[in-house]
Amino acid sequence: MRNSYQTPDTPLILPCGQPRFGFFKKPPSEVNWRDYDSRNPLGGPRSEWTKNFRFKHFDFYGVQTPEMVFGCALIRLGLVNIAFAYVFDKASRQFSEWSSLSPLDMHLQLDARPDGQSRFRKGRCEVISYRDAKLHRLTFKIDEQRSGEVLIDIADKDLLALCTPIANTGFAYAQKAPGMSVSGSILWRGKHYEINPLTAGSCHDWTAGFLRRETFWNWFYVTGHLPDGRTLCLNVSCGVNETSFSENGYWLDGQFQPLTTTAFSYDKRAPESAAWTVQTSDGALMAEFQPEGAKKEHLDRWVMSSRFTQCFGSVKGRLETSAGERIDLSSCYGWCEDHYAKW
Repeated sequence: MRNSYQTPDTPLILPCGQPRFGFFKKPPSEVNWRDYDSRNPLGGPRSEWTKNFRFKHFDFYGVQTPEMVFGCALIRLGLVNIAFAYVFDKASRQFSEWSSLSPLDMHLQLDARPDGQSRFRKGRCEVISYRDAKLHRLTFKIDEQRSGEVLIDIADKDLLALCTPIANTGFAYAQKAPGMSVSGSILWRGKHYEINPLTAGSCHDWTAGFLRRETFWNWFYVTGHLPDGRTLCLNVSCGVNETSFSENGYWLDGQFQPLTTTAFSYDKRAPESAAWTVQTSDGALMAEFQPEGAKKEHLDRWVMSSRFTQCFGSVKGRLETSAGERIDLSSCYGWCEDHYAKW
């Protein structure tokens, strides 16, 4: 049974300094991470300086249309922050990206409220993520040739929001919205892409917490319009958000249903080079993901390193719902992620 909290105006961290673990029907008012009683593995308290560098935050928007794939993220790693955006044009098979790396919290104004606004501004570049109970909106302008707006309508849809323990030293709060009611437009290097809610799909991942010093995860997200007119989004992972509670599940017409633990099989030497297989332990999900391209970000900065590969591509296979229906995934598109970090 899902453990739901009906206290959306209450911060995540309790007065005792510990998080509220489990699922949330509505998001907490704030991920008040500075109030967390952060300790090392042997129980000793961590300094405020150390806590500041150990707090991580990710805010990712992804969109797929029949013409293109778009991704954009704001990432706080403590020592550095990263903003990136990319477009993959399906007709030409061309991939184009922009990224910016800044030390500490320079250029990034982080809002630790799940319903709030975060902003990256560096020179003339600006990226804004706005979130409330009905709408998640991304606006960006990199230059005169690269700008856009993504609007994800989440009204009357189940929001996946949960907090899980991370080893004995941290926690992760993850919030993911089904993205089948998405609209907007993207201008990228002189080409205009319209985001039509009848044919497009999206995802929005907002995660914050104190993760392991060495972290690894796989992530698989699927979005699609089924032949009978229903919409499907699916989100599963392995290596994070699976301690005591799991983020694995799917949305059918905006209604969320959980899935069991998930296994990923792929070429770890070059994740974008060949097909992945993703399946749940009970066989409800049996999927094959074929990469068409990838966003890669490999860093090695003294005390931190990262190997990040976010693939996007086509999906086939099937999902068996809790009602026993078998859904063909061949009309869907998705992302698969391979990420190792030492931070």
